Amino acid sequence: TPKIETEPRRIPKSELEWTTDEERLTNSNSNASYAIFCAINQQVFKRISKCIVAKKAWDILQTALEEPT
Repeated sequence: TPKIETEPRRIPKSELEWTTDEERLTNSNSNASYAIFCAINQQVFKRISKCIVAKKAWDILQTALEEPT
C-alpha cells in the first residue's frame, strides 16, 4: 500500500490518493502474489501466506524449491 511520508512514521494513503503508478504497482503485486499462491502446495503456502510483497514470496518459494526433498 502506498504511504504518506510523515515524521516519525509512514501513514497508508487512501486509495483515492494513489497516483496512477502506485495503483499500477499495487495491482501488479496483487496479480503476482495470486499467481504464486495458485501454483504451490499447502506446505509452501504456509511459508509465504503472510508475505505482503510478491518478491518476498518469490524468494521464499525459490529457496523452498532448492531444498532437497
